[in-house]
Amino acid sequence: PIPSGGGIVFVLVCSIFSLFFGYWRNLFCLPLAIVGFADDNFELPMSLRYLTQTFTVTLLIFNSFSLSKFVGELDATIAILFIIFLIIGSTAVINFTNFMDGIDGIICGCMIVIFAHYSYMYNPTFWPLVASLFAFLFWNWSPAKVFMGDVGSTFLGAILVGIILDSKSINDALSLLLIASPILGDACICVIRRKFYGYQIFKAHKKHLYQRLVMAGISHSKVSILYIISTLILSISYILGGINYLLIFTFAIFLLGLLLDRKIA
Repeated sequence: PIPSGGGIVFVLVCSIFSLFFGYWRNLFCLPLAIVGFADDNFELPMSLRYLTQTFTVTLLIFNSFSLSKFVGELDATIAILFIIFLIIGSTAVINFTNFMDGIDGIICGCMIVIFAHYSYMYNPTFWPLVASLFAFLFWNWSPAKVFMGDVGSTFLGAILVGIILDSKSINDALSLLLIASPILGDACICVIRRKFYGYQIFKAHKKHLYQRLVMAGISHSKVSILYIISTLILSISYILGGINYLLIFTFAIFLLGLLLDRKIA
């Protein structure tokens, strides 16, 4: 048996170094990690998990200086609608991250690239999280000896939400979303397609592109490498050419995904 819940390791590392650096925002994601750890051992109701996600993202939203200042300048009705939109979108990112944690190394590898990009461009206090994820990847790579579980995937999703919400400009927030698009886009498109064809979107399935690539005979490691390299290309394109280059390469990777979806998956 392969043990789950191994993500508790990088949750602890991230939390300890967040205390050390005085970056408190990451600690707002701990309730989600605790519920995720409990869910890995005892199956919890979906309502409790989503309530915890909502609580977590609400904390992140109202403790984001630039965002809270922007919301404060809006009309009350528009501000409420905007906050509801942010909560729904943020919990979607957390769940999409969780959905994509279905083969060895894919989420861990992609998150290494995303948080390394963020550490290099904006906030070096995230390097300990990158290092702990890199160490975890050795155990999580195919054939995996340990899984991160919900404690790890939902925590990473919440951290991703946190850095996007804390962006100082729309371009910074958009760039992080686009760099994460190989994993978030796969999950989002899959949900839309399943809803369109009348499937229950909350029911477990194996219809994600990465899952169908594995079922087509491609190994876990090769599929994970494909997603990791795609994420890395997007990161480098933004560093070298800004948002315009990033948009071009995002579109190119979307076309690659469409080709894989039609011809191989």
